[in-house]
Amino acid sequence: FTPKVAYIFIKNDIQKFVTKNTRKLPEADFKKLMSMAEELAPSQWIAPNPIYDNETTEKVLNGNLESIAPTRGFMQHGQCIIRQGEVVTDEDFRILESLRRDYEQNNTAGYSYIFLGQSVIYIMLFVLIYLFFRTFRREIFYQTKYSALILVMITFTIAMMSIVIRYHLVNIWLLPFLLLAIIIKTFFDTRTGMFLHIVTCVAVSFLTPNSFEYFVMQFIPGYFLLMSYEKLNRRSQAFLTSIICFALYAVIYISFELIYTGLPNEVNYHNLIPLGLNCIMLLMAYPLIYLFEKLFGLLSDVTLLELADSN
Repeated sequence: FTPKVAYIFIKNDIQKFVTKNTRKLPEADFKKLMSMAEELAPSQWIAPNPIYDNETTEKVLNGNLESIAPTRGFMQHGQCIIRQGEVVTDEDFRILESLRRDYEQNNTAGYSYIFLGQSVIYIMLFVLIYLFFRTFRREIFYQTKYSALILVMITFTIAMMSIVIRYHLVNIWLLPFLLLAIIIKTFFDTRTGMFLHIVTCVAVSFLTPNSFEYFVMQFIPGYFLLMSYEKLNRRSQAFLTSIICFALYAVIYISFELIYTGLPNEVNYHNLIPLGLNCIMLLMAYPLIYLFEKLFGLLSDVTLLELADSN
């Protein structure tokens, strides 16, 4: 019984009792009985009395959880998932991701060779960095603090992207990749920043599902940022740079969507939200630069202005 059902049941029972005994009682007693029935208020003394049974609840919950199928749909042996040139829909992408995860879990030897191949590529990229600084930037190469800063930033960026992509923590477009270009531009010249930006884009692109798209999405705004970000002491320029980077992100993303879908109404504009948050987080460059200054003993334009302030 719920309180409402119990109230209706008791009220109907009282009415049946009164109707049944109408002719058996004298008129005076009948009037008293009617007044008593009218004065009764079952809602005042009806209260729910459920008791929580933890053991039964756990059994039912575990049974429902066990009945949930760990898979969705099925694929037959030899069935074609997608043909070359077809548009990859959300359902196709889920099937391909499921195939990739199953391959990585059941084919440990193959995954080991994949890891080996990626490691060789990363070693070659770091060798390129070594040759560049050894040949063209000896003044940076022979200073430990600059070399440590470059290695820490690039390694941290690659490791963070690898963790986020492998465990699907957040949307990859939400990570402010261009912070690396801003920090490098602050402490080094434009050519050095461009070389490190390209190398890092290539290294991170190997980890993403669509390597070419990610490389173009990060390379073009990063190139613009390195060419236009001249003075860190101008806060307005940092704000305008974030806005322009978002505009470039949006144009490149919509262009890729039009290439994939061929229809403007099929473009998923919701992905512009993480790109916008990405550009907002570029404003965190100021506190990060201060942190790197303290950790590696470096100087930026902002610190030099503070030291030159006579007050």
